[in-house]
Amino acid sequence: MSKKKKSNMEGISFGVSNSIIGILGVLIGLAATGVKPFVEIGIIIFGVCTCLADASSMYISEESEYMHSKKELIKISIETFIAEFLTLIAIAIPLFIFELTTAIFISFGIGISLFIVLGYFVAEGDRKLKFKHIFPRYVFLVVVVAIISYFVGILAVRFFGGML
Repeated sequence: MSKKKKSNMEGISFGVSNSIIGILGVLIGLAATGVKPFVEIGIIIFGVCTCLADASSMYISEESEYMHSKKELIKISIETFIAEFLTLIAIAIPLFIFELTTAIFISFGIGISLFIVLGYFVAEGDRKLKFKHIFPRYVFLVVVVAIISYFVGILAVRFFGGML
């Protein structure tokens, strides 16, 4: 894979994968409250903050490798932000259209679908990687984060629920 192609995929794959895992985790964790407006507000705040934080972190991380020009660093950061923001929108839209439980299932399906597409492009970019090996790992990560996030949400509601 050429350095240019790798650079293009780096910000995009990080942005999409991080956004899928993070947004779904927060969405499912907050959904344990059962308070849809709380989930909507939380996902907007978390989503925008994580897009900005990850774009900044990508810049710093890549800069520490001393391999990229300033222009490349900015480009990777912008790609990361855009990839995360578009993923946030795709995953969050059902929350504003459907009732909470339905929205969670639709958002989860969108997240898995995006991981299928990402896994395909990652496998295509490196012939040593096989899609049939990448995809199960990606799905496993999303499912584990979702389960843990849900139980963290349940515990948070149990301990702090009186504050809602």
